Amino acid sequence: MHRRSAGRAFGILAALTVAGCASTPATASPQQRSAAAATNGADLPTIEAHVSDMEAIDGFMPLYWDADEGELWLEIGRFDEELLHYVSLPQGLGQNDLGLNRGDLGPSHVVVFEKVGPRVLMRQLNHGFRATSDDPLERKAVEDAFASSVLWGFEAAAATGERVLVDATDFFLHDWHGVVQSLRRSNQGTFRLDDSRSVVYLPRTRGFPQNTEVEVSLTFTSDQPGALVRSVTETAGALTLRQHHSFVELPELGSYEPRRHDPRSGYGAVSYRDYATPIDQPLEQRFIRRHRLEKRNPSAAVSAPVEPIVYYLDPGTPEPVRSALMEGGQWWDQAFQAAGYEGAFRMEILPDTADPMDARYNVVQWVHRSTRGWSYGASITDPRTGEILKGHVTLGSLRVRQDYLLAEGLLSPYEGGDVPDPAMAEMALQRIRQLSAHEIGHTIGLSHNYISSAQRDAGAQSVMEYPHPRARLEGGREADAFLERLERTLRASVDPDRVDREGLLSPEALAALHECGAFRMKLPRSVGGLGFTQRDYNRAAALAASGRRVGALDADMNGPSLARMLAARGPLGDGPGGISPARGVEGVGVVSMELLQGESDAPLRWREPSSGGWLWQSSMETGALREFLSDVAWGALDVLLVDVPPGTDKIARLLELVPSPHRALLVTTPSEAARAVVARSARQLREAAVDVGLVANMTAWVCPDCGSSTDLFPAAGAERLADETGLPLLARIPFDPRFGADTDAGRPFVLERPDQPAARALWALADALMAAEPAAAGAPLREEP
Repeated sequence: MHRRSAGRAFGILAALTVAGCASTPATASPQQRSAAAATNGADLPTIEAHVSDMEAIDGFMPLYWDADEGELWLEIGRFDEELLHYVSLPQGLGQNDLGLNRGDLGPSHVVVFEKVGPRVLMRQLNHGFRATSDDPLERKAVEDAFASSVLWGFEAAAATGERVLVDATDFFLHDWHGVVQSLRRSNQGTFRLDDSRSVVYLPRTRGFPQNTEVEVSLTFTSDQPGALVRSVTETAGALTLRQHHSFVELPELGSYEPRRHDPRSGYGAVSYRDYATPIDQPLEQRFIRRHRLEKRNPSAAVSAPVEPIVYYLDPGTPEPVRSALMEGGQWWDQAFQAAGYEGAFRMEILPDTADPMDARYNVVQWVHRSTRGWSYGASITDPRTGEILKGHVTLGSLRVRQDYLLAEGLLSPYEGGDVPDPAMAEMALQRIRQLSAHEIGHTIGLSHNYISSAQRDAGAQSVMEYPHPRARLEGGREADAFLERLERTLRASVDPDRVDREGLLSPEALAALHECGAFRMKLPRSVGGLGFTQRDYNRAAALAASGRRVGALDADMNGPSLARMLAARGPLGDGPGGISPARGVEGVGVVSMELLQGESDAPLRWREPSSGGWLWQSSMETGALREFLSDVAWGALDVLLVDVPPGTDKIARLLELVPSPHRALLVTTPSEAARAVVARSARQLREAAVDVGLVANMTAWVCPDCGSSTDLFPAAGAERLADETGLPLLARIPFDPRFGADTDAGRPFVLERPDQPAARALWALADALMAAEPAAAGAPLREEP
């Protein structure tokens, strides 16, 4: 007897047959059950005897449905084998601000089942910390250092050989998607899961050779539901949603080659800490997220794939939107063709009998909400390797209606009476084509490409941008406002192997970049105030004046000033090899947000939703910085200086994009107030295995007339700060009031007054930095045509 009330109401859902499942009646008699139990070695019946009156659902993990008791039993035979469990939401609430939308992907876990006496534990493994080593003791040391998570415990009810049968009803009827917590966080009331109104949803409970799918209908109750819940339900105090469980066989390790992440590739990444890496290598390892795609003929320039990537469109999408989404998604086949694959990507309509939550299908869902909501591309990824196992696109259905209204507002087509202008519908459909391609791009691993909009002369924008219409007039009418096909600029993005052949992501190329110091950066100014960026631009000018090929990247997105100080003028140029940096004094290549602003006093406004604005801004800033690094044709450089604003969060952002910088300089005043800030920054950089040095700024005031020096901070303050933080003191730069005047005029102080103490200190710092460099320099950061 199930430990929950055997008489609870399972409703009509429990009486439905299982569509598409193999149902096999068992005929074992009670006498056979007893005999089997006696010969099983333990005081447990055999599985065959226990399930004799149940409906069998064969598959990856066999299920048994007990219609009399309303119980779902799970057969577990894969002990200590890693597999994937994830939860999704096939039925949504329909209120955008609450986030519980149809098709939402919930938590995913790599788990193993472990048998301990009469119990079976489902343990989530901690893949965020590992040791990639052949030594089992080294791997065990890391495994024991970090906690795992036992997500559930089952009681064995029957066993046959190594296989065990457990009652999994309570497991499946648990709120794994976190609906109760989501509603509480949104101030929509305190909801509770009502067991008496929660059942297994048999029509979507199925078994397949490599995955088992279970769906349940859960009812949540509240005495005081919130206004947003009330706005989309008939009875807000009884909220019924369906949740879906997927148990999926993971690919065999070694059958898929992970591809190392590089910020220039445009891909997102999975990351983990590998404690088996050599001590001179980064602890954090990053690999791109991508679908498995292999050529049938690896030696051919163009080959069909072993298995194509297929995305299935929601069959509930109406025309003409359905055709527009199919066309936009199919654009990706052009990109894969350019990367050397024939027929590698295609769009199809999801069969009526298929389940969009099924782990075997990449899907594009057309999702309705009460108000316009976000469209997004999500995926289920193997965290061990970065392989995308399932792409899942959510497209808000009200988007096309909003685009139509925008077109109406732009055209104001009211002179002709009630006949709508067909251009309005066509504009909305063009936008939906682009949206389909954009969100699918996320699910194949690509990040946003915000800087594409700065390529004013390229004639096209990236589909991974949020493109503004390229409106032009022909005969007084708008023409070609949106993309109609995937442009050539995306060709290298979809095939990391092609990019690798071109030398952009190869280990050899990356090693050469690090050897020549192309990723060297200055991090960060630990105390904001006068003169720190001035030192950066003077250091860049000094290196360039000594014959070095120098690039300067202003990573201060909200207060950029490096371009003005280096007398670099925008806009940034564009060519087939990427964006060309502006040129400043001594030929320094400069990229800065201020070069993208049309007016010098124009405020930089980051777009943000109604909530989570800080996180949204941070994500956009990171995306912009990623593209400053990846989309700029820096050419052959000896050194790239990156100026980063204060804050350990800024360090983390840059280390995410450039995990192995050559060197970091902490530029600070030698004050007590700066000590803690410098210490935090130094610790963060050391944990990332970055070589760190200290530069003491404004150590003294030097009289421009007589040359006498007066300490601005306690004597030996710089040395004491270096001792306390354990950092080498690379330079002591005195304050000179002429620094500011020269900076405002765009004239580097080191070039205007090379004999002054501050200039000599900067020259010495530049010489010391370059003297420590290997002789091999000048490798290209990004190849120019």
